[in-house]
Amino acid sequence: MMKYLSNIAVLVVLNLVSIQFLTAQVKEYPINYIVEEMPLFENSDPAVSFSRYIQEQVDKQSLQITDSISGRIIVYFRIDTIGNVVDPEVIRGLNESLDSLACKIVLDSPEWIPGKQRGKTVWVGFTFPFYINMDDPKHTVH
Repeated sequence: MMKYLSNIAVLVVLNLVSIQFLTAQVKEYPINYIVEEMPLFENSDPAVSFSRYIQEQVDKQSLQITDSISGRIIVYFRIDTIGNVVDPEVIRGLNESLDSLACKIVLDSPEWIPGKQRGKTVWVGFTFPFYINMDDPKHTVH
C-alpha cells in the first residue's frame, strides 16, 4: 500500500510540473495599442513608411492575381519586443487570394523598431488597412 501511495505522489508531482511547464510555454504577452514610443517602420512613422512598403509589395506581387476586385482589407498584427511582425490575421477581407497576399506582405516586412513603455520594449498591436483596386491596370493601393 505504501509503494502504491508513493507512486501516486510521484505521478501527481510530475503532472504538476508538466502543467507548470505547459503554462509557461503558452504564456501570453500583454499587447499594448498605445505606448509612449510607438513602433517605427524603416525608422519613421508607419502611416507613411509602411503604407509605401505595402504599395510597393502589392504592385510587385499582385501581377499574379487575376481577380477584378476593389476594396479594403484590414490586417491585425503584433510587433514583438525585438521588432518582428507576429501572427498577422485578416480582420476584414475581400477574397482568399488577396487576404493571403496581405498577410504575406505584412509577415515578410523588414524588422520594425519596437515600441517602448517606461523605457522597456513592449508588444504592440496594430490594425492596418490595405486599399486595393484590382480593376485599375496599375493595381493601385491607396
